[in-house]
Formats: sequence, structure tokens, C-alpha cells
Amino acid sequence: RLARSKHRLAGVALADIVNLYQHVADMRGLAQREAAQQLSPSNNLAKNLVDQLSSVHGELNDIIVFVRESTKNMSTEN
Repeated sequence: RLARSKHRLAGVALADIVNLYQHVADMRGLAQREAAQQLSPSNNLAKNLVDQLSSVHGELNDIIVFVRESTKNMSTEN
């Protein structure tokens, strides 16, 4: 539902946050697959990239949870 939202929070479109979350998930999955197929498991650069993408994805997930809670609280206050 947030992906189709036209609402903004602090000037940021909620749909843009959800799209960014999905794009990072896609990049992380691609990097994991490529690392598993073509790179040695000891390749620290590939591992670090996957770790960084996972970290960003986790932070975006926290933002989405915050947005859901915030919009839920706003709708109960009105």
C-alpha cells in the first residue's frame, strides 16, 4: 500500500522510500548471486559490498516501519 501512496512525510514521498527499499533488495540479491557464482568466497570486496547493501536495506526497513507506525498514529489522531 505504501508503494502506491501519494503521501509525503517531511517532504519525502513514501512511495519513493518503498521503491528505494526494493531496489536495494534487488541489488543485494544480484550481488549475492554474482559473488556465489563467479567470485571466490574469500573475496573481501564482494563480501563487503553485500554487507553494505544488507545494512542499507535494514535501515530502509526501519524507516518503513517508522512510516507505517507514524501514519497509523496520524490516522487514529484524526
